Amino acid sequence: MNIKILALPLFVTTMFGCASTIELTKADIERRGVNQQVTDANQAHQLCLNQLEANPDYKLTINQVIVDSELAENRFELINKKVKITSAQKKSLQIYLTEVTKCTQIHLTALSGSPYLNPYESYYAALDRVHANLLGSQMTIGLAAERKLALIEMRQKQYAQITGALADMFNQARSQELRTREASSQANRARWAAALQSMSNSYGNMAQYYQNQNQQLQQNNQYQYRAPTNTSCQPNGVGGFNCTTR
Repeated sequence: MNIKILALPLFVTTMFGCASTIELTKADIERRGVNQQVTDANQAHQLCLNQLEANPDYKLTINQVIVDSELAENRFELINKKVKITSAQKKSLQIYLTEVTKCTQIHLTALSGSPYLNPYESYYAALDRVHANLLGSQMTIGLAAERKLALIEMRQKQYAQITGALADMFNQARSQELRTREASSQANRARWAAALQSMSNSYGNMAQYYQNQNQQLQQNNQYQYRAPTNTSCQPNGVGGFNCTTR
């Protein structure tokens, strides 16, 4: 009986598992998927742009015509240019746009299905209009730089808004899933506790049964025949013997 009772802790551990194990929720997995897609898309886009750095038309355009980013060292210099592009700059800009558009398509394709797709689509569409105005001599280099920097800022704000909204959505979904999981866990614990109590009662009944059986056997042994262990006989003086068994 002791062996069976000692086995109960192992059985309990097997049923309940390790309480310290923390599993990801579906919301956590979805959040990681969204973030990973954006990271991969941005990396693919940047890799494409990096391959253009050796292109002379690309270099001329970002140095003299189009501000490359909000961190470009020459951004203030370009903003202060109040002139329109020359014929040579227009030719380089056209080649620049042909190559950069390929990178843009890579970026948008990689963002397909992502909640971040819309702000990038809006950004690139607005930027195309700036480029068209530059090529048509309807906008100065300085104004084009200001417009692009403004578009970048708008895109970043939209990006931040989407990120915040997604964080709220995933956090709420995660909390709800954890509450559901905890309620299910409590119900399971209650069922297992009832099962263990039933097992414990069964072990107690079995112990009582075997105890009763042992007592019954002990009582029966009192009436069982025992083989003689020592017999001695003496003459009785009348031609017979008196025998005693002990």
